Amino acid sequence: MQIQFGMKKDIQMTTLKPYLIATILVLASSLAAQSVIFSTLGNPGGDELAGVNDWVILGSPFQTDDTLYNTISGTVVMRFGSNETALVSVWSNSASNTPGTQLFSFDPIQGVDASSMQQYSLTTSALNTLQPNGIYWLVLQGTTSTQLPVNRSSSNNFTGAGSLPFPYLAIGYNGGTTWDISPNMNPLTFEIAAIPEPATVVTIFGLCALALAGLRRNKDCNHR
Repeated sequence: MQIQFGMKKDIQMTTLKPYLIATILVLASSLAAQSVIFSTLGNPGGDELAGVNDWVILGSPFQTDDTLYNTISGTVVMRFGSNETALVSVWSNSASNTPGTQLFSFDPIQGVDASSMQQYSLTTSALNTLQPNGIYWLVLQGTTSTQLPVNRSSSNNFTGAGSLPFPYLAIGYNGGTTWDISPNMNPLTFEIAAIPEPATVVTIFGLCALALAGLRRNKDCNHR
């Protein structure tokens, strides 16, 4: 009877090991932090204007590394008042290396202070992804007749896992149906961050392992 008890205990511990490992994997993945893909926040510079008049839309490019990303967020630096709203979105890259089509938009930004530049967070509740080694454009426009001052980086220097594919801004007209390239303008002062997709894969793997471990444990208990 003692030997049989010991065997059952060993079976129980063997069954419990994958359960504990899977639990650790899930907990680790739940703590996965966002990675900065591209940022020029460290070198703010002069102003540029975005509005609904002449210069309707400003586009600033960035490129991802060899990672698939989701849960995209960001930051943009602007100076506009509480009666003004800015729209920020992410666009694909066209064959002419200008913004192509809009992929998704962030929540509208309400102004806070028209007298000084402020950092505004870019958030969205929608599930969006950025493909590996993809070229994208952060596109910004105003919604009122007033042109909104947007901060432009003092150089082409940046930080993050991605890269700067083109050292220029794109200026859009007519809602972004036509674009001009401004080669002497540095990128906008902004940041794009996201969660690397492998974290999601680990979560799914951990949940599957938990389910399998639970089934195995129940099976072992039923055979005692």
